[in-house]
Parts: sequence; C-alpha cells; structure tokens
Amino acid sequence: MSAGEGEVLGGGMTHPGAVVRRGDTVERPAQPHTPALHAHLRALAAAGFDGAPTPMGTSDDGLRERLGHVPGDVPLPPFPPWSLTDGALRSVGVLLRRLHRASASLPVDRTVPWAAGLADPEAASLPDTALILCHNDVCPENVVFREGRAAALIDFDLTAPGRPLWDVATAARYWVPMFAEGPDTAHRLRVLADGYGLTAEDRTALLPAVEQAAAAARAFSERRVRDGDPLHVRALAARGGWERWDRHQAWLAAHRAVFTEELLRDEA
Repeated sequence: MSAGEGEVLGGGMTHPGAVVRRGDTVERPAQPHTPALHAHLRALAAAGFDGAPTPMGTSDDGLRERLGHVPGDVPLPPFPPWSLTDGALRSVGVLLRRLHRASASLPVDRTVPWAAGLADPEAASLPDTALILCHNDVCPENVVFREGRAAALIDFDLTAPGRPLWDVATAARYWVPMFAEGPDTAHRLRVLADGYGLTAEDRTALLPAVEQAAAAARAFSERRVRDGDPLHVRALAARGGWERWDRHQAWLAAHRAVFTEELLRDEA
C-alpha cells in the first residue's frame, strides 16, 4: 500500500493485511463487540491504566474501528535479543498485573458478544466477582516496549470474561515459551510469575491453566482448519500437524509437577 493510503501493519493470523496506520491513527476491521470493547478501553483509562490504545470510534459504515497509535517497539519473529531478557519478561508480568488491577474495578457484562475463540472455559460457571475482562492474547507481537520494558498492550480483539490467572497462563505459553522444554523454561516461568506477583495458590493452579489454554488454542485452530482458513491450514502443516499438538499437551502434563515445584520454591 502506498504512503498516501497508509502503512499496512502486521495483522497476525486474524487480520492479515487489513490493519492500517494513518499518522497517529490505526484502522482495523471492527467486531460485533467493538462498541463494548471501546467502552471498556475508555473505562480502563479512567481507572488509571495507560497501557492500551485510545478508541477513536468506527467508520461511517461500522466496518472499521479506529484506535490511537501506541508508540514504542513491538518484538516480531525472529524475536530480538532485548525482548528475551529476564527484565523484559518480568516487565510483561508487571504490565499484565496493572491491567488486571484496573479491570478488577470494572463491571463484567456477560450480555456482550465477546470473542469466544480463546476465552477462559471456566468463565461461564464462575460468578462475576471471580472474573475480569481478560486480554486473552498477550503474545510478544501484542506488547509494546519502551526502553526495554513492557509499556502497553495492543490488539484487544479477543477480550472476554475470564479469571486473571487465565491471562497469565496464555501469556506464559507465548513468553516463556511453553511449547517444548528448554534450559530456561522453569526459570522463565518463575520470572513471569514473580513479575506478576502470583500468590502461592495461583502458582499451584498455573500449570493446569496453561494446559487448559493449550487445549483452547488447539480447539480454536481445529475450527479454523475445518472452516478452510488458508493461514491456519498452512500453519498447521508447517508446524508438524496435529501430532505436534499431541506432543505439546503430553509434554505440559508430564512437566506439571516440576514446573509447579519451581514456582513454589521459597514461597510461604
């Protein structure tokens, strides 16, 4: 796209080629819950959270939403070394906790058609007092850094009611990452948990939540592949097919105890 038409930004696997920046404004495809989401973003700002885009309404036909551009650095694959440091990871936990503290002060409206794809499966059975509106997609590509520290979150499309721990679990999958064991997996999981300030009770529940999040992600991918989404079909083939998902889920279950032990080390 030419400069006069705007700069096409990475839209991930949800809006490839459809996210455009024009000056200080970013335009994206609107969703059924966009009006409620914009109201939520405004409420977050009023509650003191400054780490989210500013909603600027929708196009006249309602098909595009407009958001203020969030300045900073967003790590994209292959992830730069600065985004893989303990300091960067810890700051993601701190930012997520700030988001949740602001969200906890706001009501959860279950009548809104929030995005269901990667939402917390336990939300429907829990009272409103146990839930917040989770981001649900805190991957590196959705975190804006300034001076090496996480400063803001973008792409709130998948916002939906859930447990705060659910957001931490989905972030852990991407940021540790928790797809296959590496020499620093347990350590990085602990860094994220410490940055967020998880309680001992939540640390015990984190690995089961990560396993739930992995199952939800697989179900989401299965639906997209079944519907013939070309991006998801290609991604599945490139990443080893469903066998990779089987190995991933088996690996998480096998390592639940050792990772939980590390999370609880030195915790009262």
